[in-house]
Amino acid sequence: MSSWLFTYGSSTDPDHFAEDFGTPQAFVAASVANYRLAFVNYRESFGGGTSAIVPAPGMEAIGVAYRITSEQREKLAVADPDYALMPLHAQISDDPVEVEALLPRTISGFAAPTDAYMARIRYGLTAFYTVAQVDATIRAALGRRWLFDDIPARWAADDEPRVEYGTLFQRLLPWKGGVRTPWGGAVATIAPGASSELYPHDEEEMALVLTGSGRLRLNANERAIAQGDLIYFEPECEHVVTNDEGDAPLVVLFLWWGGADGVAWAGRKI
Repeated sequence: MSSWLFTYGSSTDPDHFAEDFGTPQAFVAASVANYRLAFVNYRESFGGGTSAIVPAPGMEAIGVAYRITSEQREKLAVADPDYALMPLHAQISDDPVEVEALLPRTISGFAAPTDAYMARIRYGLTAFYTVAQVDATIRAALGRRWLFDDIPARWAADDEPRVEYGTLFQRLLPWKGGVRTPWGGAVATIAPGASSELYPHDEEEMALVLTGSGRLRLNANERAIAQGDLIYFEPECEHVVTNDEGDAPLVVLFLWWGGADGVAWAGRKI
């Protein structure tokens, strides 16, 4: 037997939910009328407040609904003694649906969350809602103009590029657990004699050669490229960048936007 669970906090990211409770049968945007997002109940282990939804006549709490199994529900029911599953009515695809939500048993008042915790909620919600809508919701819950107290950044000294698309790939935005944006970017380092992966995708993209030189194949066209060259790739085109010039790395800045996913390159998970 399955049921609907309404989530509003860091579990709005399906991957995060799956890590704790297993993959849901389905997930979809959902909202609960006459409630709003709030940050309450300071927790030392979190370093700040935790998320909740509280009654608020005339307002709406946005979130994500998961179709879960009875086994997942049982696991949720005992996950945290400070929270309990409470029945609610949600809107899913304009239809009223009975759901449950994990809500605090008691609320001790407002407590500002850490930037990292708040960013996880923002990351999850912006996969289902516009950035403007999500930011307005979180700002109202925080009661302040700006979302972040600190500098939202991933510092180079703490970052490790990964091998992706045949290159040493250092993501700019979005990054997992950080700020999700409607565009993406990365700096790709292509070793001498290596090429980027041929992978047509439905986003528009541009490439700016930062250092080095090599060759570009775009569909049936091929030519040399060098520092300062800027190339535009239309959706679904074939493009490969090759470093065939000497022993120096070829470093290219890629920026992409649009597409069916609109968030992560070609729908790949971040």
